[in-house]
Amino acid sequence: MQDLRGTFADIPVSKLLSWLNNNRHTGVLHLTQGKQRKEFRLRNGEPFAFRSNLLGEQIEVILAKQRVAELSYLKNLSKDCRDKKQSFAKELITKKLLTKAEFQLWMRQSIYIALDNSSQWVDGIFNFRFLSEEQMAKTFVVAPKSVPDDQNSPSTQDILADEQIFSGIKDLILSGQIKLPPMPDTMIKIRNCLDNPDWDNQDLLKIIMTDQLLTSSILKTANSSFYGFSNGVSSLQHAIVLMGMKTIWGIVTHQSLLNSFPEGNEKIQETLNHSFLCAMLARQIASTCKCDEEDAFTCGLLHDIGKVVLYNLPASSQYSEKIQENLVARFHSEAGMLIAAKWNLPELVLEAIEHHHHPENASDNRNLVEVVYIANTLAHKGKLLDEVLTCSDFKKIDLNQLAERVDEFEQNNQQ
Repeated sequence: MQDLRGTFADIPVSKLLSWLNNNRHTGVLHLTQGKQRKEFRLRNGEPFAFRSNLLGEQIEVILAKQRVAELSYLKNLSKDCRDKKQSFAKELITKKLLTKAEFQLWMRQSIYIALDNSSQWVDGIFNFRFLSEEQMAKTFVVAPKSVPDDQNSPSTQDILADEQIFSGIKDLILSGQIKLPPMPDTMIKIRNCLDNPDWDNQDLLKIIMTDQLLTSSILKTANSSFYGFSNGVSSLQHAIVLMGMKTIWGIVTHQSLLNSFPEGNEKIQETLNHSFLCAMLARQIASTCKCDEEDAFTCGLLHDIGKVVLYNLPASSQYSEKIQENLVARFHSEAGMLIAAKWNLPELVLEAIEHHHHPENASDNRNLVEVVYIANTLAHKGKLLDEVLTCSDFKKIDLNQLAERVDEFEQNNQQ
């Protein structure tokens, strides 16, 4: 979900906190006024930890005043915990400087003092980053940095209104009133084939060859520059052997989705074409970082499936083009997870859908999600953020070569 950001003129701190509490949101809230910065961690709308660069609000200063330990010792211990991504509270308790109950008491009092002081701020900016409980468990409170005031960002009121609209759409989807596209028949047949331990290539050939467009798409992909087979691939059987079963299933998925939605919807066609490019890039990038190339292809192909769902909303006066674009920008990952769960797709695909813009939040499949992030960024001709990439093998990627592939793909699509 996109960060919620704005100014205290948009919404006062007290009302912002009330809204976060009423909606039981979990995440990290940054408050900035001039050089004053604070960061609060909230779980289900309740603040439970914080940091501030105001001397009187720093937990180390507060604990020093309570004679838990010398201020210099507490500051060094806190810094060491942040550097090692360890819990400051746990270290204090482990070293028997205070009990857990005592720490929680002083932390709770300090939080509400800091919040009360912040409620008096009339100018400044805020940023709330929505996190899942799992993501929250992996974040560590650090001294907050100033959040830039992005003039192109939607207003706070618009963001809150969009969230309310999407909440209604989500309820309609879950209740079946807005139907997600069913998994296409060809996809079901191929998945059933692959789930059968006794399947062979002939079974797969019989399914695919009944669809001429699908056969053509597979051969076209096999002969593209992304695969670089020196000799042309002229037979479907040869393509299946060379490309792998998961990739074939991915191509079937792409072609099936293209056929499932109205041809006149350019946004859907653009999204599916982008996703196919992302899939081929992801497959190539995966080969350099010890990730499964076929899994990377599938995750790249489906990472934006939520956009397809939101672009296919039924015509309604409340879904203007502007509202639809805002919903797609902010909620396509969440919508994508709905359809991935409906299709019973693997957990690694759900994680790629959820975190392809923020791979640093991924857990079990971090490298694979980073692959999709790189592929998606290159396909959009954006700038990669090195700080979110953890795999050293990514440095081996020839970005210039991949950029040429993107240009070639776009040229072929225009022909």
